[in-house]
Amino acid sequence: MKNILLAVVLILYGSNLEAQVRNFYVLNPKVEQGGTLVFQISPYWMPPATSNPAIFIFEKHYKPNEEGKVFVGVNLETKPGKYIAEFWSNGQRDGWDYEEIEVLATTFEKTRVSRYTGRPTPRTDRQKRNIDKAFDNAMKSDGANDLTGGLDYIDPLYFVRDIIDPFGFIYKNNPYRKHEGVDLRSPFGMPVRATNAGKVILVARNYRGSPEGNMIILSHGLGIFSVYMHLSKFQVKQGDTVKRGQSIALTGRSGVGIKKGDEHLHFSIKIQGSYIEPLNFVETVNQHLK
Repeated sequence: MKNILLAVVLILYGSNLEAQVRNFYVLNPKVEQGGTLVFQISPYWMPPATSNPAIFIFEKHYKPNEEGKVFVGVNLETKPGKYIAEFWSNGQRDGWDYEEIEVLATTFEKTRVSRYTGRPTPRTDRQKRNIDKAFDNAMKSDGANDLTGGLDYIDPLYFVRDIIDPFGFIYKNNPYRKHEGVDLRSPFGMPVRATNAGKVILVARNYRGSPEGNMIILSHGLGIFSVYMHLSKFQVKQGDTVKRGQSIALTGRSGVGIKKGDEHLHFSIKIQGSYIEPLNFVETVNQHLK
């Protein structure tokens, strides 16, 4: 009897010891191109500890929220295959453990025809520089902070989703051209709400000659951004702090190539430079936040 009890104690102790030793876990080890990875850092490494924890993968460092959750975007250019995620603290690799994840190939629905068949030329115009500067400044100021308060994400429109064009390589005649968000059908002048709490880092007014038109970008901290395009009216100013679900603008048809009758909202999510499938992001993150 004593031997049995000793064996049970050793098994339980060994399991607890392993859980304490592990620095982090991956919660969804298989994800498609354009998807969102979720990691959990051990409570041992979270505040009030001063270890400054991060996950290193895809040549970037990703910071956790207050619950130790880390959200990583897998961009469209990431080749299918297996990758290694490492735990870092205080600016260097820490510990012996690692997590292996697998990126799966995505099959994209083809819904558009492009005027161009070659590889897109990188934009260098002033408006694009303004957009890039807004992202860079927000990363420097809030890249390590969670501005959402741990709240889950919501759809930017109040009514049921109606997707006109999906995310990804959706062009029938151009395998290189990307659609870095989803287009959601909407009548003109409908409220657009913030997908989560955050800060208004850019109000782009009347960006003529570009696809954005009237656009708002929100920073949610931790390198996570939401983007709203083709708006008709703004209800916030640059620098404002917004609440989850707050109406920030009205839908419209601003931007190149959008005509009357084509009104919609272009909605994007970007994590540290990687545009990802935004509705999948909302569902994935909310699943693990709950």
